[in-house]
Amino acid sequence: MSLTLIAAVETEDDLAHEVDLLRVKYNLSEIHRNLVYHKLKDPTAMDQDVMKRAGYGVRAIRAHRRQMMNSPGVINALRDYREAHLPHVVASPERVVEEWGHIAFANVKDYYQEDKAGNISFKSLADISDEQARAIAEITSSKSPNGAMSHKVKFHDKKAALDSLAKHFGVLDSGTNVTLTIETIQSELYSND
Repeated sequence: MSLTLIAAVETEDDLAHEVDLLRVKYNLSEIHRNLVYHKLKDPTAMDQDVMKRAGYGVRAIRAHRRQMMNSPGVINALRDYREAHLPHVVASPERVVEEWGHIAFANVKDYYQEDKAGNISFKSLADISDEQARAIAEITSSKSPNGAMSHKVKFHDKKAALDSLAKHFGVLDSGTNVTLTIETIQSELYSND
């Protein structure tokens, strides 16, 4: 699983300056510098379009596309630029699995409280952890005609999260006999804690 993020550049001159710095750092040829520039200028462009903009002809694109776009200097320059300029949203496969876990193992008792009279109410948001809050999809509040406030809490789809976790850990693979308990999955999810 990989996630691609695309950065917006202030101006073309700023981008050109950044790419020139990367050219020096990675000792890029002029053509490699141009590949990096055009790939960053239009991250969604196909490699052959980037190579065409960088000055390659049709024959050279056919002959050298993989070699040029996969050269260590180009790859490292693109990676450095993205790491320096993209927002550091930690969007990794591990993070996705962790989020599924928060949804899949959310317990409704963690969100409500019961008073001595048996009345049930939603806990204050201040009393709910960040991890618990991740399982909440929506909170709507309404006022009754007598002025009493009521809150409706909608959770993310627990079954979908459980299904995703089961697939991730191989529980639903056809022809495979895998037995994982909830405790096993939770220990895998939170083993970094």
